Amino acid sequence: MNREALAAHQRAAAANPAWRWELARTYARLGQKARARKMASELTRNPAPMDQWGLAAIYTELGDHDEAFRWLEEAYQSRFSWLPWDHVPGSPGVVSAIDMFAPLRADSRFQDLRRRIGVP
Repeated sequence: MNREALAAHQRAAAANPAWRWELARTYARLGQKARARKMASELTRNPAPMDQWGLAAIYTELGDHDEAFRWLEEAYQSRFSWLPWDHVPGSPGVVSAIDMFAPLRADSRFQDLRRRIGVP
């Protein structure tokens, strides 16, 4: 259902630019890495906290963990309200966020972020 997912994310990003990060993440997931990187680059210009968190998700999907942690730190510094919920299994509507950052979990930087957020 890749085509349907891409179409849905294109519509969402067109209707609300705050969701452009999810479209870029979808491009990365579908192997359109150059397109995802271009969108991520555009999002780095004056990013809102949602964009910072989204950039972390994009770069996680691209396999660029250093950039993902850079943007997670930016989201943390901005006190982005979703950040603590990324770490709580079973929270309503958060399963995808937990999965989204799964590739980062073994990294000590992720554990440090959890500690600073106050999540066991």
